[in-house]
Amino acid sequence: MTEINLEKIDKSLNVFLGIIKLGTILGMVFGFIVIYKYLDYINQLGIFTSIVSQPYSVLAILFVFGFISSFIYLSLLAPYQLTVIANDEGVLIKRLMERLVFLVSSIFPIIGFLILIVIAFYTSKEWRDSNCGEVAVFGIFIFSIFLPAVVFLISWHYSKKRIVKKNRMIKELKGIYSTNSLKNIVLFSILVALLTFFLLLVVVLSIAANWIDDENFQWLFLICSLILVAANSLVAAALLNDNKNKINDNKNKITNKIVYYGFPILFCLVYWVSIAFFTDDIPQKLLYPIRFIEIPKDSGWYIISNKYQRKEDFELHGIGVNGMTTEGMEYIKKNFTREVPFEGIDFDDEKNKCAQPKNKLQKNALYGYMAWNLGEVKVFCPKSVEFYGKHTEEELLLASQKCLVLTADVLQPLDRQYIPY
Repeated sequence: MTEINLEKIDKSLNVFLGIIKLGTILGMVFGFIVIYKYLDYINQLGIFTSIVSQPYSVLAILFVFGFISSFIYLSLLAPYQLTVIANDEGVLIKRLMERLVFLVSSIFPIIGFLILIVIAFYTSKEWRDSNCGEVAVFGIFIFSIFLPAVVFLISWHYSKKRIVKKNRMIKELKGIYSTNSLKNIVLFSILVALLTFFLLLVVVLSIAANWIDDENFQWLFLICSLILVAANSLVAAALLNDNKNKINDNKNKITNKIVYYGFPILFCLVYWVSIAFFTDDIPQKLLYPIRFIEIPKDSGWYIISNKYQRKEDFELHGIGVNGMTTEGMEYIKKNFTREVPFEGIDFDDEKNKCAQPKNKLQKNALYGYMAWNLGEVKVFCPKSVEFYGKHTEEELLLASQKCLVLTADVLQPLDRQYIPY
């Protein structure tokens, strides 16, 4: 019967929880920095405190950016954890080849990723969609994830054979040569390969394809990303115990933790700096896919609600919508309109009567998009206002002055059937 090592399980759980905590903290800090930079860019920093004071807004930021940061950090941390497992199991590196074996769990996914890039660019769409193409892609995935484990098994077999041949009196092999140690290392090498492969496929390739417009910069970014992943793995392999690294001394536990957890953070920072170098509008490109913000193409009709309006206020003071005078609403509507030809719209039709282009029928209908869409406070901008691309400070200031800052219960989306143009 196999004994359960509770101490090892407890240690693994503590490591896992520590990683989650660290990833969560990094994600929250990173998320707040991104949002702060974006609000500063659109000249709406005044609502930042409102956003961070709303629990559900903070939870949304924590979940999204915590997940992104944790995934990238875990992918870069995994090779170091493989080194930790090897050192704990008593692995002693005596030859360069033995150290290189621990690199294959990161190198093979890089090779597989490069093969996928070649297939994407140098084969026809018909071949990629065929059975042969699908089998080839699946084969590359298997090659990238499981071949490192095969290499470990082969290395273990020949190393064990060599030791037994030198000393036939050995009855039990410990460390890397024991079956239990081999199982732990092989399973974790598969995890390292899986995380590395998905880091390249999901994060690196997505950023290159969707965030970078220049083709030369796309290739340069891919090359830099591959070099960074390889360098991260080289540093992790350099920390393997060879009786020379003081870092593996049990007396230096604090130093060990700083090195094993600190280097991945350093590589994360380097990676984000490289992303910032190759791409423009990083806050927008991070916030738009999760719909924390919208862009002009998402524009639609909204109404400013009158539910707080008292009839006597309207009769006595001529107030039109939520404290705004009729003249004020007319001035605002000059920016929040949609210029379209009305040919082809039958305004005699019952469903289109409220859509007639007359101010008296659409006093509180505005056309625009949410430049900030998370939380109770919204930034509502006309379609003509654009916060993507390069702009001067004066252009951004003039653009932001056309936007409205309103609470969610005041501004409500209007169904297309009411204004079908």
